[in-house]
Amino acid sequence: MTFQRKLRICWALIGLAAMVSACAGKIPERGSPEWTKRVMVKKEILVSTDDVPDTGLKVVRAVGWSPISHQAAWEIFQDIPAMKTYLYRIVESEELPRQGDKRIIRLVVNAPPVALTSGYDKIDITAEVDETISEDGKTMRGDFVAIKSNVKNAYGNWTVEEYEGGVLIYFSMFIDFGKVFIPDDAANFFVKDFLERWGNDLRTYAELPANKVRLEQAAAKRAGRDPNKVAPVIEGMDDFVR
Repeated sequence: MTFQRKLRICWALIGLAAMVSACAGKIPERGSPEWTKRVMVKKEILVSTDDVPDTGLKVVRAVGWSPISHQAAWEIFQDIPAMKTYLYRIVESEELPRQGDKRIIRLVVNAPPVALTSGYDKIDITAEVDETISEDGKTMRGDFVAIKSNVKNAYGNWTVEEYEGGVLIYFSMFIDFGKVFIPDDAANFFVKDFLERWGNDLRTYAELPANKVRLEQAAAKRAGRDPNKVAPVIEGMDDFVR
């Protein structure tokens, strides 16, 4: 690709990112009528951004709701190898040997056009994960930070929280490509686009009847209960046929 073509693509992405950034930012207050309508009724993935001091970059946060248990949702993040089968643009996902009490995971993502303009074909991140569970067991969180990658810096977290007969799943991410040819707005757009798509992918995966049962069984086993006592809930003829 010629330098001129890279430059044209880059400027096109700047314009696109600027339009998208105008739509992101603050989301309705949690529990407000608008928030409830969008998250609980329309089942949107809400995306917000927070500025990172002394940079033009942002931490991007996404939240969605699903009618599965928070324990089952937690099992999604315990099965990193499966992510390459259903998450947008992820081509490799693996769990590596632990380092002390920390999980080590690796994700490889096919790069979007904004990264291709600066020579990336894939984003390759190996991260250390620190997991915590609240005293009441209703909120579970994993904080991750890159310990090896082909980007300058990456970190974030996932959180599952029991909420209104289901679970809220939060995901946040910050990526600094460290490349002068990737404008900050374009980098922010890349992360926002991925988190919104991943939120929908996660929910679709978790709500498939077969996956839902498997996740609930894994949660039961982790809690020391008999996984064989977890049975599918048939809500209609479509579920029965499946």
